[in-house]
Amino acid sequence: MALANGVSVFDGTWADPEKVAVSQEDLFPNPPYTHDWQSRSFFFSGRLDDGTFLVINLFHWQLSSLHSWGLQVLVTDPSGRLFTHDGGLPPEETINQSDRFAYRFGEDVFMSSGNEQKVRIELPGFSCDLRIRDLLHAWEPGDGWVYLNAAHTAYVHYAVPCPLATVGGSILVFGNMRSVEGMCTWDSNLSVQPLQRPNSPVYSLRAFDASGAQPDSRLFIDMVESFTNAGYGKAAVPVLIVARGSTWLFATRDFTMAPADWTTVQNPPYPFPSSYRLSAAGRGWTLQGEFTSARMYSATDVFQKIPPIIRGFVSLFLKRPVLYRMVGDLQGTLQSPDGDEIPLSMPAHAEYVIVE
Repeated sequence: MALANGVSVFDGTWADPEKVAVSQEDLFPNPPYTHDWQSRSFFFSGRLDDGTFLVINLFHWQLSSLHSWGLQVLVTDPSGRLFTHDGGLPPEETINQSDRFAYRFGEDVFMSSGNEQKVRIELPGFSCDLRIRDLLHAWEPGDGWVYLNAAHTAYVHYAVPCPLATVGGSILVFGNMRSVEGMCTWDSNLSVQPLQRPNSPVYSLRAFDASGAQPDSRLFIDMVESFTNAGYGKAAVPVLIVARGSTWLFATRDFTMAPADWTTVQNPPYPFPSSYRLSAAGRGWTLQGEFTSARMYSATDVFQKIPPIIRGFVSLFLKRPVLYRMVGDLQGTLQSPDGDEIPLSMPAHAEYVIVE
């Protein structure tokens, strides 16, 4: 979709996601650093069958000669307990692997092979040894690229190596080692643009079927919508996936998402939405739903992680990202092409990111 000022958002076809073939090079582009702020992230989001939500974000950033790998882990269980980690990683070790997603940092391993991914992490207070097995094949929206200027020197690439998968293995958290099973998704993001022009705001929602059905029959809804910086014309960057197990129902960028029920906490003191109202249609399916937050379990003001003595200096170059993470439920209906109406009551994980 071409817009003004040279901006284009995910050109190409969206009609039949099951027919999309995505190469490893398309899933994980890794151009050499040349300019501005370059970042890559691999974002895992899942729900275990015991009601625990798990977020793992492996990322790399570079600005001029400065660069680093980092890792975020968040775990919250139904009782409200929370484990968080946000820190750097030891030097990357080379893995002889044909696939482009293969990283080792000391004891931490992230590796893809065929339709299975391995994630092993060792942290104080948390460890995991997980096997992620694809139900849906890799996909990208349109051509996967968002170009932010006519010269294509500022851009975002978005792909979904694993739109929906089963996850199993073991986790140690909250002082307890246990075997786990559940469902998850993970996406890949590459961004090159000036620090002063980040996408904002960003909304995301991942809703998982908790009916107890076999994994191949479980519904899944994945929504991400961001907006380019006003300097590029404030274009929407929307992606919605609706699937049942190994079957695509539809994928679209033509949907309506309305944030509502704005609230504020003491720290950080910025309003955030505690509900998302979602409406979409594709390939004869119609979705109507509303996510309602049961609790905002994590709020991160990136500036609070910067030593006070240099915050003023850093603010000259970096705007202030604030992240809110919530858990709750998506209630609504999904109507099939035959007119059958499926009631939805799905546990969900939501995020809201604003750059102040």
